[in-house]
Amino acid sequence: MDLPDSREVPVAVLAQMLNDTTNSYKYLFLLALLDSVQSSYRDDSDWTAFEMRTLAAGMLMHAWYPLTRFHLSFGLQDKVGEVLQAVLLAVGPEKFAYDRSGQEKLRALLLRVLQPEQVKQLTRYVPHRLIRPFFSQELRGVRDSEINARVAGLAREKFEEVRPLYRLEEGEVVLHPTWMAYLRQHLTIVRGWVCWNWTQYLQLRNPNIPAIPVKLFPPDRRASLETQWKFWKAALCTGEWRCLYSRRPLEPEKMALDHFLPWSFVAHDRLWNLLPVSTAANSSKSDCIPHVSYVAGLCSLQARALVAARPAYKDSDWLKVIEPYVADLKMPLELLSRPELDTLERSLTAQFELTIPSLLSLAEASGFQPGWLHA
Repeated sequence: MDLPDSREVPVAVLAQMLNDTTNSYKYLFLLALLDSVQSSYRDDSDWTAFEMRTLAAGMLMHAWYPLTRFHLSFGLQDKVGEVLQAVLLAVGPEKFAYDRSGQEKLRALLLRVLQPEQVKQLTRYVPHRLIRPFFSQELRGVRDSEINARVAGLAREKFEEVRPLYRLEEGEVVLHPTWMAYLRQHLTIVRGWVCWNWTQYLQLRNPNIPAIPVKLFPPDRRASLETQWKFWKAALCTGEWRCLYSRRPLEPEKMALDHFLPWSFVAHDRLWNLLPVSTAANSSKSDCIPHVSYVAGLCSLQARALVAARPAYKDSDWLKVIEPYVADLKMPLELLSRPELDTLERSLTAQFELTIPSLLSLAEASGFQPGWLHA
């Protein structure tokens, strides 16, 4: 992904800043810095100095969603998760909605409770190492233990000559004015570049985890399940249905749509992963991984629902309903177009047995509680 060129600042050096990155700090620090640039632009401020404390809080804020909602690995050497966990433990059982409002609430709390030693732990190396490429010639042969001091000195001495992204002062970074202008002008593109690199980094460390890009930042709000509810209501009106988990008859006023594989693992609302259950069972299951013994019942329930709901749809609308089964589970289109219960259940069972157990294992390996059974 290319960055916009400029005659004022060395964009080619900026493009090197995320090369050979071995932990999350650079990505998180840059995202926090871009947040500060955006805030200053929104507030019509010409201030170019940003406190390390604010940037450290921004780093943890951007780490919070992929770490706590999706259990993504940042790498074996990465310690950001430890700092975040320590902060959250210190503030007690306060809950944050997994959306933008929850993220902003977390940022405000972090700014209040973040301790100086935690700020230091997060920013001990990354501000220096991030701008190291601006002084690659001067730093040749310098011992690693001396890099930070040399980078800080060079950034101050050659601030106007070299135009590094920023210089380091006591407890803050000071952006170069020309870089500030560049970032304000191209903020969306630069943020996209950082996010693209951040996605590549996480994908390498979570090779079997689906939908990495949608697990980086919380949405404004969760998507509506109106379409999925329409399908299930069409099926449920055809007879008595029982909760897969409790085996009790489903009551319309006490139902919820459950993601069989937790949404916080798959990050989608595909119909084949959704089923109506009692609200009590849904609440008890939460983000746990259901026991593999429920897979057979899920197949039967899905097959019965597809047969029962089919008469309620026009052919063109039905194609939209069955598309996830064809695309994700490789189910035959002809079989789903005019479904017959016995044949469909056998086919669904075969495809689910190829797909679901491996996903359950991956979810368990990612830190989700396995083997949930209804009490």
